[in-house]
Amino acid sequence: MNIIITIISLMLFVNLTFSQTSTLDNENGTSMLPIIDGLEATVKAVENEKAEIVRMEFDLIFKDASKESQRWLFPDYTYGLMVWGDYRIKQMAINVYKQNAKGDWDFVSTGVNKDFISTVYITPTEKALYKFEIIAPEYFEGYKAGHYGQTLIKTKLLFP
Repeated sequence: MNIIITIISLMLFVNLTFSQTSTLDNENGTSMLPIIDGLEATVKAVENEKAEIVRMEFDLIFKDASKESQRWLFPDYTYGLMVWGDYRIKQMAINVYKQNAKGDWDFVSTGVNKDFISTVYITPTEKALYKFEIIAPEYFEGYKAGHYGQTLIKTKLLFP
C-alpha cells in the first residue's frame, strides 16, 4: 500500500492542483482541459513505481446526483481509487460497495475526503464486482455541475 500512497501523493502534486484553476477552460466553461491537464506526468509517475492504472474516467457530475462505476477486483492486489473535481467542485466523495452472492450491494468503505479530492484503498480477499459511487456534495458558489476525474491504480500485494 505504501507504493499506492506514494503514487497518489505524486498525482496530487503533479496533476490535481491544475484542475482547480479555470484558466484552461473555454468561454462556455465546457472544456475538459482543466481536469486532464498534467495527466501524462501522472501516468509516467505511476508506471515508474511499477504500478498499473486499470481505469481512468472523466465525466460531468451534477449537484444532488451521483455517478457509478463498476469493476471486478482481484485478490493479491491492492487498489487505490482517487476522484478529484475541477475548479467548480469544492468537495468530492467516494463510497465503495461489493456485490454479494444475491446480487445486492454491501457497503465496504468511504473514501477519505480532502476538499476536491477523495481517496480509498481496497485489498480484496476474493474476486468480486465492486461499485464505486462518486459524489460531489459541495460546489463553489454559482456552480451546480463540474467535471471529475477518476483513477484506479493496482499494485501487487507485497505482504498478504
